[in-house]
Amino acid sequence: MNYFIQNIPKSHFVHQGFAQAIKATIIKPSPSWMPFILIPFFCMITLPYYYVKISKGSNLLCEGFAGLYFARILKVLRKDIQIVYHDADALFHMTYPNLRGVKKWYFDFFLGSIDNVISDSEISKNFIQKSLSLPYDIPVVYPFVDTERYHFNTKKEAKDILYIGRLSPEKNLLNLLRAFQLVQSEFKNTNLWIVGDGPQKDQLKNEVQILNLNNVHFEGWKTDFSKYTSRSIVGYNVSVFEPFGCSGLEYVLSGVAPLLGMRNGNAEVLKTDVVVTDQDDYKAIADSMINMINMSEDHRSLLLDNLRQKAMMYNKKNQCDKFKESFERITK
Repeated sequence: MNYFIQNIPKSHFVHQGFAQAIKATIIKPSPSWMPFILIPFFCMITLPYYYVKISKGSNLLCEGFAGLYFARILKVLRKDIQIVYHDADALFHMTYPNLRGVKKWYFDFFLGSIDNVISDSEISKNFIQKSLSLPYDIPVVYPFVDTERYHFNTKKEAKDILYIGRLSPEKNLLNLLRAFQLVQSEFKNTNLWIVGDGPQKDQLKNEVQILNLNNVHFEGWKTDFSKYTSRSIVGYNVSVFEPFGCSGLEYVLSGVAPLLGMRNGNAEVLKTDVVVTDQDDYKAIADSMINMINMSEDHRSLLLDNLRQKAMMYNKKNQCDKFKESFERITK
C-alpha cells in the first residue's frame, strides 16, 4: 500500500499527479490551515490514528521535509514501513549544507529515516548524494507541465520581459531589477511584468523606487498568463538555485524565450537551445536580455520551435509513467 503525506496547505499539482500515478492514498496528519511551526505538535495527536490505519509494509511518499517529520516519528513505532523522499524543496542544496551543531543533529535524525529518494533533477541528485548514503543510483524524474494549457505564439505585441513565480530571495529578483535598469537604458518602452507574490514583494517595490525604474508592474498571482505571454520576449528564470521549477518549460510552451541561471534544472531538459547566464552577474543578465530582444523574429521562432518539441515530452502521462516505474523499482 502506498500513502502520500500531504503536510502543507496545498501540494503542487506535480506532486499530486505523481501520487495518483502510484495510486497512493493521501493522508493529512495536520489540517491545511495550521501554521508550519505547529505541524509537529499536531502530528503527535494524529499519530495513534495513523499507526493503526496504515497497512503493514506500506510505502510513505514524502513531499519535502514537512511530510518527513510525521513519517520519521511513525517509523520509530512501525519498522515495517518504507519512507520515499521526493526532493521537492531547498533542503539539500540551501539548508542542510549550512547547518551546524544541534540543528544539524535535528535534521540528521529525520534524514536518517529515508529509505529511498526520487530526485527532480540531476543538479538536486548531486546534492542529495553528498548528504545521504543510498545503495543505488538515485533515479531522476523531472516534473511535468500541462502541455495543453498554453497557447504557443512567437509573434509578440511588444518586447517585454516576464517573471512568473514566488517573490523570494532565492529567485534572484533584485538582480532582475538591476538588469532591467540597463535594459531600459536601451529600450525605453519595454515593460517588466512580475506575476506572483511572496515575502520579498515590499523590498522589491522599494528597490524599484531606489533604481528609479519605470514600467515595472507587480501583478500578484494570476491563473491566466496569456495577457503577459502575448507581449513578452523574455521569460526570467535566473534563480540562485532552481533544481526544477516548471516556469522555464511553461515560458517555452507560451512562445516566450526562457532566460535561465547556471544552476537550473530546466537547462538539463532544454539543453543547447536555451540561453543560460550567470545568476550572480546582473550585467550579464542584462546583456542576455538585450541580445534576446534584438534577436530577429525568424531566429527566435526557430529557437522556440526546437525548444517546444523538447518541452512537449515532459507532459503529465510521460512523467507520471516514469515516476511510477522508478517508485516501483526502488521499493520492491
